[in-house]
Amino acid sequence: MPVLTPTLSKVAYLSIGRKEEHVRNLSMARVGANIRFEQQLLEQQLGPNNTTLQWNEGGHFDHMDARTAQAYAWILNRLQEQA
Repeated sequence: MPVLTPTLSKVAYLSIGRKEEHVRNLSMARVGANIRFEQQLLEQQLGPNNTTLQWNEGGHFDHMDARTAQAYAWILNRLQEQA
């Protein structure tokens, strides 16, 4: 079991492409399980309302600009609600 290092963040937005964990490369195939585990750790620290895991269509490099904009918007909205 990994050691839990506390985050300094107030909120966390995780994003992954739906195809990423369904590839032949074993390292990439583990990414789905790893990101789900990381989300659980962040939820323990920040609470379930302050973290999200967004599953996107495509792979790692698909729609990067839209995915990044969506992440920034979610983070800014959560931080504004906390202020």
